[in-house]
Amino acid sequence: MPDRLKDRELERRRAIVEHRGKTLRIIIAKTRKCFTIVTIFPDPGQIPDITLD
Repeated sequence: MPDRLKDRELERRRAIVEHRGKTLRIIIAKTRKCFTIVTIFPDPGQIPDITLD
């Protein structure tokens, strides 16, 4: 997340998601107005929390 937005971040969540056969780690930051996806990157070998088709 850009430095100018870090002070607006209220909460961070992490999830492991399987999407189109790939396992991804997603980090989501919660701000006052919305949830913003901060980072998505491959994380093979982890058990997914959610499976998306």
